[in-house]
Amino acid sequence: MIVIDPEVAGALASAVPQADFVQILHAFEADLDRLAQDCARAAESGDPQALRRAAHSLAGTAAGIGAQRLEAAAREAMQAGDDPDPALIARIRTETAAVLVELASMAKPRPR
Repeated sequence: MIVIDPEVAGALASAVPQADFVQILHAFEADLDRLAQDCARAAESGDPQALRRAAHSLAGTAAGIGAQRLEAAAREAMQAGDDPDPALIARIRTETAAVLVELASMAKPRPR
């Protein structure tokens, strides 16, 4: 299943040398994982402001790599109010996991 828009990732890949692209992907991996965890912690602790901040950052990071479904879930979390649906937080975790798998695959060296 493709979870990252190949046009967005392709544009990024073509704009920088392969080694730089791999470093960028690793940075996205770390940021997405951390931000998804921040969203979950904020939701679990009942802190709607922290959830909005983390979800906003997650949406921007997801958009930057072309992870459209993760971006949409994060934008939904930004509007969740004081009592976010646990299913939404689970969806963020699931989408993040899928994006991380795809990023890891993209970061593997390509045969020449």
